[in-house]
Amino acid sequence: AIVYVRRAQPAAVAPGPVTNFVATPGNGQNVLTWTNPGGPQTGTLIRFKTTGFPTGPTDGTQVYDSSGTSTVHGSLTNGVTYYYKAFAHDEVPNYASGAQASAVPADVTPPSDVTSFAATSGDMQNSLSWTNPGDADFAGVKILRKTGSYPTSHTDGTVVYNGMGTSA
Repeated sequence: AIVYVRRAQPAAVAPGPVTNFVATPGNGQNVLTWTNPGGPQTGTLIRFKTTGFPTGPTDGTQVYDSSGTSTVHGSLTNGVTYYYKAFAHDEVPNYASGAQASAVPADVTPPSDVTSFAATSGDMQNSLSWTNPGDADFAGVKILRKTGSYPTSHTDGTVVYNGMGTSA
């Protein structure tokens, strides 16, 4: 007897694209989120480049390939633009057109406050002293004065000191 085995034909149609693809920057990382399409999709492949958006599912460096809806791309250089493309795919794999997003990771956490801030009044002047924080990204101290109330922001008042020192 002759037995015929029929192979299933691979799907010829790619799944729909991911939607709501967003890259949210953080300190040394970008958080990527998206919505997967319905249908025959089995995963989402995300690739990135720093010179422009990847042109297809083999261009750039792979960040992610699974069925979830978010990932963190870490160990990045702050200030560099990262360009991402997300491709929904099925098991063949047939790839959907890619959704694009980009982000520039940045340090958004301010250094710690100065400590031991003191103002000593004198003849027509005040002497100010403080201890600077030890944070690696500390870049200086800006002191403002205002008559009638404390300054409410870094632009509310008159600058009396702006530098790296510990007294004025």
